[in-house]
Amino acid sequence: DAGVPIKAPVSGIAMGLIQEEGKTVVLSDIQGIEDFLGDMDFKVTGTERGITALQMDNKATGLTFEILKAALQQAKEGRAFILGKMLEVIPGPREQLRSSAPRIETMTVPVGKIRDIIGKGGDTIRSIQDETGATINVEQDGTVVVGGVGEAADLAIARIKEIVREPEVGEVFDGRVVTVEKFGAFVRLFGDKDGLLHISRVAEGRVDRVEDVLNVGDEVKVKVIEVNEDGKVSLDRLDKPAAPAGSGNGGGHDDGHSCGGSCGGCGSQPVLTGRNVGKTCRAHYRGTFNDGTQFDSSYDRGEPLEFICGVGQMIRGFDAAVADMEVGQVVDVHLMPEEAYGMPDPNAIFTLEIAQLPGSEELEAGQQVYLTNQYGQPFPVKVVAKGETTITFDANHEMAGKELNFRIELVEVNE
Repeated sequence: DAGVPIKAPVSGIAMGLIQEEGKTVVLSDIQGIEDFLGDMDFKVTGTERGITALQMDNKATGLTFEILKAALQQAKEGRAFILGKMLEVIPGPREQLRSSAPRIETMTVPVGKIRDIIGKGGDTIRSIQDETGATINVEQDGTVVVGGVGEAADLAIARIKEIVREPEVGEVFDGRVVTVEKFGAFVRLFGDKDGLLHISRVAEGRVDRVEDVLNVGDEVKVKVIEVNEDGKVSLDRLDKPAAPAGSGNGGGHDDGHSCGGSCGGCGSQPVLTGRNVGKTCRAHYRGTFNDGTQFDSSYDRGEPLEFICGVGQMIRGFDAAVADMEVGQVVDVHLMPEEAYGMPDPNAIFTLEIAQLPGSEELEAGQQVYLTNQYGQPFPVKVVAKGETTITFDANHEMAGKELNFRIELVEVNE
């Protein structure tokens, strides 16, 4: 009893045949010698409802319909007798495999996540195998085969799913604050996946400092409100406390400076004004370069983009256009680089020793990869040059220095 889940119990019997001097005898439950000396080996398996498999070795010169009919009828009676004895011991199929039974499970992961499963030098996959007792084989096409006894395979699959999992819009997490910045807090959702909780969403009311209401190590309930194309996650706090008295009234600025609500450098409030600022907006858009080439379109994806207007989730020129739009309105805007992704920054181009960056020896010029900053956050870079001992990256946005055109259609606005 391996506990294999099947639809119905199956029994089987081996039938034989002896033909001599014009006489024919059908045998039930034959042994090896009867198989060797007989004229037929006829195996039949099935459930209460019918036959599931047949196999025959025939040494006779021929089988008549009557002989075959008699063999099947005799096999049916034998199967029914055996099945009855089986059901006296096991009333029905098990719902789950026995804990001692080996299992092999197959799953598919995004090819881009294979590296995460394997880990640096194979550390991650070895750790999963050592801790769960399962064996894991990862194919280049993203197929993952996991084998193990008992719950080993389930534990290993759960670990792999945690590694490849991506948050989805609308999901709620009990997260932990891992980093605090002027513009918000990074919240660990699961595994090593973090999301940004913007300062405008850490409390009811405006605060000057994230630390007024959140600090590293604090537990916080958050909801995913956006996952952009780069996989960056934006969050909203569900258990917002009231902003502390005095917070948001000029505190946290340099001496003698009061922004009065219009300063863009404090990071404590939206830098734009308009009917939609601070509200959740859903908009369709189509983006093109000056030569008319399209570089992005929400229409092609069939889903409007959702974002909070004026809190830095979008490029400034896009935000400014949406700030005063009405639902159903369509506008065309032309953005200079300063209103979009800025001008290329020479300081964003940097060179590292290949020996100091494991895995970089496999990279080639032109590749887009992710590095990790001091806070453990990934950021995209492009390999622009590679020598024998050094490699140079460019962290400028690929759109930096470019003029962009957008046609924007405001679909919905919510408080």
